[in-house]
Amino acid sequence: MYNRGALSLAIITCFVVANADYLIGVGSHDMTGPAAGVNMMGYANMEQVTGGIHFQLRARAFVVAETDQAGARIAFVNLDVGMASQLVTIKVLERLKSRYGELYSEENVAISGTHTHAGPGGYLQYVTYSVTSLGFVP
Repeated sequence: MYNRGALSLAIITCFVVANADYLIGVGSHDMTGPAAGVNMMGYANMEQVTGGIHFQLRARAFVVAETDQAGARIAFVNLDVGMASQLVTIKVLERLKSRYGELYSEENVAISGTHTHAGPGGYLQYVTYSVTSLGFVP
């Protein structure tokens, strides 16, 4: 489906703005999946497949850190997908940990989906959502 690295890249390459109280970073990255022939997320119809790209799907990251407390921060990532999942969150946290150590964890990173059905399926670890896409779509 989409490159999980794109999610962590959106956080890692944030544009940072500073004021007296907070550091605020924002990032956006293209995470459009396969252009055609992939079952669309959530339709539960094996014949409902993508036939091209109408809009690019994006990952948008927002990081807010307090300037007076080292490490006090939160990261929110919004994905143009049907939903986020535990597996996606775990893989993003693994990549963040390899780059930033203990700075990001399940306590300060939230990943959310816009609940669109206009993107490809096959990226969740849950069987119910993978049946119509015939399993995982890399």
